[in-house]
Amino acid sequence: MAKTHFPNEVCGLFYRFGCEGVRLHCFGGEASMQLCTADPQAVVDFAYLLAEHNGRVEASFHSHPCGQLEFSKRDDEFLSQWADLHLLLVHRDEAWLVRWGQSKRDDVSFR
Repeated sequence: MAKTHFPNEVCGLFYRFGCEGVRLHCFGGEASMQLCTADPQAVVDFAYLLAEHNGRVEASFHSHPCGQLEFSKRDDEFLSQWADLHLLLVHRDEAWLVRWGQSKRDDVSFR
C-alpha cells in the first residue's frame, strides 16, 4: 500500500469482522510527502460499517516516505483513537523499513 501511494503518505487500519481474516482499509483524503489527511466523512462511514458488522480494529498503519523513523504527535493523536498497535512503514535508501509501535496515552513506544 505504501509503495502504491509513494511518494505520498498513506494511513489506514487493519480490521476484522467476527472470525474472518484481517482486512486492510486505507483512508481516502488528501496526501503529500509530509502529511496524510483522512476525509472526515470516510472516517465516519467506516466507523458505522464496523459497528454494523460487529467489526473491530486490530491495528493502524501509516507511512513516512521521507524517512522519519518516529510517529509525530499528530500521527499518534489520530491513530491511537482506533487502536493501541501501530505499524509504521518508513522509506529509507530505496527500501521500506517496518516498525511496530504501541500507543501509550501521550506517545508511541516502538518494539
